[in-house]
Amino acid sequence: MVAGAAFAAGLVWVVWQGGILIGESAAFLWRQVTLVSEMTQTAVGKLGRDVASRFGRADTGKSHPSDSALLRKRIEPNSLPYPETGRVPLADGIRRVDYALVQAVQRLGLRTSRLELLQGTMVEEGARSGAAPYLFQRIRVRVSGTARDFAASVSAALRVRAEGSAVSLEVRHARQVLKIRVGKILTHEIFILPAVKKVASPPSKPVSRLTIVIDALESSPEDIRPLLALNLPFAISVLPDSPHAGEIAKAVTASGREVLLHQPMEAIKGKSSDPGPGAIKLSMSAAELRAQLHKNFARVPEAVGMSNYMGSGVTSDRKACLAIAAEAASCGLFVLDSVTIPSSELYASARSHGLASWRNGMFIDHQSPPAAEILKNLRRAENRARQVGHFVTIGSFGPETLKALEEWSRSRDTSVAVVPLRHQPY
Repeated sequence: MVAGAAFAAGLVWVVWQGGILIGESAAFLWRQVTLVSEMTQTAVGKLGRDVASRFGRADTGKSHPSDSALLRKRIEPNSLPYPETGRVPLADGIRRVDYALVQAVQRLGLRTSRLELLQGTMVEEGARSGAAPYLFQRIRVRVSGTARDFAASVSAALRVRAEGSAVSLEVRHARQVLKIRVGKILTHEIFILPAVKKVASPPSKPVSRLTIVIDALESSPEDIRPLLALNLPFAISVLPDSPHAGEIAKAVTASGREVLLHQPMEAIKGKSSDPGPGAIKLSMSAAELRAQLHKNFARVPEAVGMSNYMGSGVTSDRKACLAIAAEAASCGLFVLDSVTIPSSELYASARSHGLASWRNGMFIDHQSPPAAEILKNLRRAENRARQVGHFVTIGSFGPETLKALEEWSRSRDTSVAVVPLRHQPY
């Protein structure tokens, strides 16, 4: 598999922040935007409106009188709602599947922003036979009904919009995964999660974005209740072997916030180098690493992403990080590199897999400073978001951090949007 910059090089649709981006080549995508991370602020809006005008507003989930006619209409060359320059049969089939997915979501009365692209990886499937590479996509969707209802809606749309495709539903790591094949080739995996009542809406216009991730560590549900009471979409990372991991993950998910699996990893030997139970270690084989990650994920099944707890030893090892990123993708998790050592390879490894991933830019409460110092660090993170346009920072739950967050939430610069990780560019 080839990834990195190739993420933008194949057929790709991205439903992001209420807009739809459907493209098909590096040249096309990079003519629309200078960076993949800026798609939402440029090409996405226009393309989303173009597609929405074809079959109802894409960001409302409401039906449109022409929907049924569009679904029945056979796709002809140059009739799709995006540029169609390629003539590769597999690529054409993938485009049709992409469009069918958008229609299937609409038919269920859901916003297309429910669809989140987790991974886009170029696959050199037919190199020896002369076939062009294609884009394999992993997508996450939250649905109000059952996984079978969603699968049925997708199947109905595919029968009309993507002849020759096939779907199958399986359970992987306690999650329902819908697999779509064009011909015999697996092109899409869709992780189907239950809907939550409260979901943070993406900013409606271009704005600087700040994400704050709070490590719950050994907290109890009662401890974090004041944090969840703050009207800000913090992400919460949960240690899999902490006493209240399950309860906290459920409470955070119910509040509409993101839960991250805070995966312990081996640190460089020295003082305080023991990451505790459930850790990934450099001495592990590939099979042992997979088994440990799956075991921990089973303890925090609400997780939508993964960050590293400690891990200066493991994250400095490129081979280990590549294996971790591959398993995170298989579980439907994005990756946040906590950057516990400057030489960390975790973010780069995740990006090489085409996986949605981010890097921590600052620890707001390193070495447990008083609330006044943590507040200063929150101001610094805010300022960095203003300067760069986006920023991610991490803190650990504790009384001083909570005190600083409460004060900051009352006096923060509201021109900087506080957003979940999934609303950050990557």
